[in-house]
Amino acid sequence: MKPQWEKRLDITTVIYQFILLDMSRDDVINSGFVDYEFDASQMNILEYSVDHYQEIVDAVTPFLEKTWRWDRMNYFDRAIIVESIAESRVADTPKKVIIDQALITARKYNIDDSYKYINAILDKVIQ
Repeated sequence: MKPQWEKRLDITTVIYQFILLDMSRDDVINSGFVDYEFDASQMNILEYSVDHYQEIVDAVTPFLEKTWRWDRMNYFDRAIIVESIAESRVADTPKKVIIDQALITARKYNIDDSYKYINAILDKVIQ
C-alpha cells in the first residue's frame, strides 16, 4: 500500500497532465482509474479537481500577487494547488496536513521558491 504522500503525488500528476495536455474529463478519469489504479478517495479528489477546476481557479485568483496571473504559474504548481484545494473540499484531511504535504511536493519537484507562494495561497483558500 502506498503512503498517503505518494497517493497525493499521483493525483497531482494526473491533474498536471489534465492542465498541460488539456485532456478531456473522461481521459483524466480513465487515467486515474486504469493507469494509476486510484482508490475511491483518490478518485473523489480527482473528479472534484476536474469538475470544479474553474471554481478552484476563481477561488485562488484573488490571492495571487498583483503581478501574477494563474496562467503564468508553473503547470505543476497549479496542479499542486488544485489537488490540495480539492482534497480540502472532499476529504476530512486537516488543513495543516494538506498544506504540509503540498509543500513537500513543491520543494521536491520545483527548483525555485514556489513553495512559498503555494503555502500562502493554500493558507488563505483552504478553510
